[in-house]
Amino acid sequence: MTSLTIPSRGIAARGLAAAALALSLAACAGSGPGAPSTAAAPNKDALVALNDTFRASYRDLRKWRIDTLDPILVVQFDDLHLVRNGQTRTETFTPPIYHEFKAIAHIPLALYVKLARVPERPFDRAVLDWLTAYMKQVQAADASLDGRPGWTAEQLRLHRKIVADSLAFMEKIGAAEQVSDAQLTAYTRAMRPLVLASADAAAKAQLDGLHALVTKWRAELGPRWSHVDVVVLGPKQPRPGNVQYEYFRRAMGPGAEGRRLWYAEGVFDKDGGLNLLGTILVDRGASIAFFDDPKRLERDLLADAARKHLDRMFPRR
Repeated sequence: MTSLTIPSRGIAARGLAAAALALSLAACAGSGPGAPSTAAAPNKDALVALNDTFRASYRDLRKWRIDTLDPILVVQFDDLHLVRNGQTRTETFTPPIYHEFKAIAHIPLALYVKLARVPERPFDRAVLDWLTAYMKQVQAADASLDGRPGWTAEQLRLHRKIVADSLAFMEKIGAAEQVSDAQLTAYTRAMRPLVLASADAAAKAQLDGLHALVTKWRAELGPRWSHVDVVVLGPKQPRPGNVQYEYFRRAMGPGAEGRRLWYAEGVFDKDGGLNLLGTILVDRGASIAFFDDPKRLERDLLADAARKHLDRMFPRR
């Protein structure tokens, strides 16, 4: 999965040649709204004022690039945003059952993260109190499962198995007031196939919801679908195999990654995702204008110079 590959689509190098060579330095451009005045403020250093003008111009170009894209889809976890002509439509595609499955599947992980630092030592009062309270929460969750809409008999059996085995484990270690490494590992390994089966059901529920919404909007877009840009928001840690990203990678076909499909790592709001997309396109245009290489500004502009100076500072022996 990549956010930065393949040349920009139709960005004329001449039109971007005026962009400053430091476009690769994200901090220089900033992401805040509004543009500073090009007139130097009283007592402001002339070079600071000069760079402020660059940053304002960068933001203007980035906004223009975003505004020229039509349509854009931004995937924000459970929600899908359709951006067209400055207007945004938002619908939730993840069904409640996805979160219900996940809540039960998190029971083993909750126990692991609570107990991972205390094996082979007697539980203190805080751990014992936590176990007692958590057992009550798990029991209450179990009692709430009957009659939940959308659950099949097999899904109910699977998640009740996770609950029952987890309660038995908690009762055992609570009575002993201690857990060994071997006991904790045995429990987590026994939970693995159950948690993975729950993950299968959750992934299907989320993908079915996403596909239904995309199919509806794709029909509305008609020929414009072939021009859609998709930005998937998400954290760093689960990035490989991200469910929504993988869906669009297949739905959009070969060649979409890094050209019309983007992963916004560490970005969690729609506007941040749009800003990242605009930044990528501006930087690619500047890369072509200055270096005839759309990928050059994906590396730090100072990288080559820094490497040469570091070689002098730390010569190889």
